[in-house]
Amino acid sequence: MMEHVLIVDFDRARRERWQELLSEYGFRVTVQADRAGALQAAERLGAKTILIGDCLPEADLPAFVRSFKRHSRRAAVMVLTDRPAVIESLRGIAEGFIGSTLPPLALEALIRGACERTTLRRRLHRQTTRFERRLETKLRERVENERFLAVKQIVDKLSSFIGRISRDVEGGVRYFNAMPYFVSIHDRSARVLAANRPYRSLLGGKAGTGSWRVFEGASAAPESCPVAQTIRTADARESREVVRYRSGAKVPVIVHTAPIYNNEGEVELVLEVAAGTQDVARLQEDTRQAQQRYQLIFDAVPCYVVVLDRGLHVSANNRAFVNEFGDRVGAHFTEVFPMNPSELAASPIEETLRKGVARHGEMVLVRPGEKRAHMLVWASPMATAAGKLMQVLVILLDISQVRELQTSLASLGLMIGSIAHSIKGVLTGLDAGVYLLTRGVARKDEAQVESGLETVQRMAERIRRMVFDILLFAKERKV
Repeated sequence: MMEHVLIVDFDRARRERWQELLSEYGFRVTVQADRAGALQAAERLGAKTILIGDCLPEADLPAFVRSFKRHSRRAAVMVLTDRPAVIESLRGIAEGFIGSTLPPLALEALIRGACERTTLRRRLHRQTTRFERRLETKLRERVENERFLAVKQIVDKLSSFIGRISRDVEGGVRYFNAMPYFVSIHDRSARVLAANRPYRSLLGGKAGTGSWRVFEGASAAPESCPVAQTIRTADARESREVVRYRSGAKVPVIVHTAPIYNNEGEVELVLEVAAGTQDVARLQEDTRQAQQRYQLIFDAVPCYVVVLDRGLHVSANNRAFVNEFGDRVGAHFTEVFPMNPSELAASPIEETLRKGVARHGEMVLVRPGEKRAHMLVWASPMATAAGKLMQVLVILLDISQVRELQTSLASLGLMIGSIAHSIKGVLTGLDAGVYLLTRGVARKDEAQVESGLETVQRMAERIRRMVFDILLFAKERKV
């Protein structure tokens, strides 16, 4: 498949020369002479390499190059120039510079290397995007399936939920039926207003019956049942009681009651939730197992995963992060990875905190031992059921080896171009020696024959040394 190269240059002669040269090397070339058309072409064509000339009129060249990098984030942007001032102003912005004296073979190797890097970046982006989506889907499914999330949503909506129940008993019953334990709403007279299905079917309680009728012992009296005590004290309370099933069985339970106030601050209703002690123990075990499963998934992720609060303090980290950076719960993110405020402000993490949406990008972070590492960073918001951002899930993937490979490939391309030119020179010398040798034999000129033979031998020796050097360079070595 032909690689696509976009050339942006106001100099028509140079633009056509580069187009003709790159077309001969098998590249698909598109040329543009103005800024607006070039940006549109870059966005439309998806070129892997963009070559920008240094003589665009009425254009700030550094800003122009930056605009291309923003529009084509995974394309290699290089500048055609021989001027040192231009090179210095674009250092760190452009990925490379191509001068007019660059040999054609080296140019081809340089452009192909840039296209290969772009292909690698795009493939890596697609793979990491798929990985991010799979990871987010699995985490979301796990979290959504855990009971504590449902409980948290109920707590967040408790006031409006109870208000709807008090206004519409039938609606309240419909919601209660989906709840697993004995849940009931009582009025100021200690009578049941609404109850869920387990309360009605197992305890025999129904709307209008006394709150005390399901209890045994001292709590079976109107003035001493948990609801009556909550109305009297206006405080939430917890107690261990014994309830009597319709079948006659007596079961120990833990009863929680909480007052619900009206606008005047008086107790209007009482929420009562009861669960068997065995059910509580089972719920605790289920919660513990759910937390263990969540932690196993968290630790099994092959990347560094860290959860940050809104102040960028570490709330949780997975095993890979702990093994590499230590358990840094409570530490600020900049204590783990030293950086200046401007770098942090431009990071995907800060952008996620500001906008509340998932972001990703690349950051250069300092690992233990003052070693700099290139990291792909994904930041996803973690919000409450009401949509309030509470934490940020950050996934870090070390791509330092990929960056080193890109550098090595660029060096290898330049070396191959240099070797090709050297071989070309040797072959030219060999042609000259063969020519002298042939002419000398034809003319029976011994001096010319000796000169040609000496040239051939000298070129053959150079070829032999060059081949041996290449084989020595290609020899596999232990790292």
